[in-house]
Amino acid sequence: MIPSSTGLHLTADRVRHKRRYLLLALALASVAAIVCATVVSSWLSPDAGSRAASESFQPQLPASRSVRAANPLVGHTGTPAARLSGAVHPMYTLTRYLVDNLASRTYRGDEEYFSGSWRSGDPGCWMCSTGPGAAAAVLATFPGPKAAYYRRLAVETFTNAIKSRELPNGSYANPQEPATGYSIPTLFFGVELGQAYLQLRAQLDRATRALWQSALARAADYLVDTGLVTYYANGNINLQLTELLFEAWQATGSTELHTEYEKSWTFTMFPGSNWPGDGLIVTSGSVADNGATGTGFLAESGGALPGYDPDYTQLQADEAARLYEYSHDRRALLLMNLLTNQLLLRRSDGWLLQTAGGTRHTQSGSRLIPFTDSAIPVLAWLGARHDLVRDLPGQLKELRLDMCGGLTYSYANLYRELGNEVAVILRAAQIAGASASAAGLTVAPVCPNIPAPLRRRLTN
Repeated sequence: MIPSSTGLHLTADRVRHKRRYLLLALALASVAAIVCATVVSSWLSPDAGSRAASESFQPQLPASRSVRAANPLVGHTGTPAARLSGAVHPMYTLTRYLVDNLASRTYRGDEEYFSGSWRSGDPGCWMCSTGPGAAAAVLATFPGPKAAYYRRLAVETFTNAIKSRELPNGSYANPQEPATGYSIPTLFFGVELGQAYLQLRAQLDRATRALWQSALARAADYLVDTGLVTYYANGNINLQLTELLFEAWQATGSTELHTEYEKSWTFTMFPGSNWPGDGLIVTSGSVADNGATGTGFLAESGGALPGYDPDYTQLQADEAARLYEYSHDRRALLLMNLLTNQLLLRRSDGWLLQTAGGTRHTQSGSRLIPFTDSAIPVLAWLGARHDLVRDLPGQLKELRLDMCGGLTYSYANLYRELGNEVAVILRAAQIAGASASAAGLTVAPVCPNIPAPLRRRLTN
């Protein structure tokens, strides 16, 4: 357990010190049997119901490809938005609609608007509220008369947050939840800042670019210094740290941050015998095809034994999709495939996700949430998962309805989803260009489910 003096004040549901010693004794007693079973059994067709066999196997991951400094904007042809092809046009229109209406006071009593930062009636997660800034950064790279406006929104979002919220040690805090300490707010803000930086770096002036580079490096250094790179907090947390280290490495070119990025990948997937039950759990199938036919998850715990939590696995899939989109790292592709296939087993009632009985959301019975993660379109358009293309109209319609519904009330997760879902999907469509097919996905009406008194203007 990391001492509190390091600043890593993770909440109690992430600290599972006592149960590790109990599990370790059991693990040591059975390790010989597990090794023998692994040697004699075929991994290509494991028994999906045998949790012990699948969890004990640690596949050899494909080596990371060299990472380019910037991905080409394949779909960026300079044509007006109205002539964007495939799924780009509806995703571009939806993203503009959401960002524009969150930025403006569009009806009397509207609590959601931009005034140097994103204002909301739900101030519990200021770092989540930077998500529209990340979405604006993607919008700014499309041609059109409003590109400069979106660039300004993005720059002000992150520059003002850095100047007003960065602490001397490079970390950030959330005054609304002081018990979470500094690591969680630093991570949540850092991955959004990193996404905006990688999207906009060619358009940033020298001073802004230097400020953002410094903030990313300082946030990454702070988290490395806490020891989080080799501390399994929870799957989604360790994956976001890996993502932030990639973004900071790309922003600075630091070989030290590259080393920490590689170390974080290894630990997140396979933390070792001191963390029994944590890391990557492959539940079925093969990883030889980048996980396209396998299922798996990163372990999550709410204080008891670690295992599968579908709600947090959807967050893991979002972060893996964003990391793959900007890095092309095949480890992110592998993880994204495994997570998506695992989640699809819980799909219910159209595009809802059954999340009851998880290790963090432990409710029995039914607990349905929108199944809107960005991994499905990213895999379909950029990950050679052609089997998922037919699902996109239904899934993206669910995303639209979920995001539109969020415009009628203040909800911090709406803002975060703009960064790690809507912006990521738009970016994937932008890269894929005309090949980003989603037949049946309509452009308008954008938000048909909003009552007339609250209906916000449709931006053209």
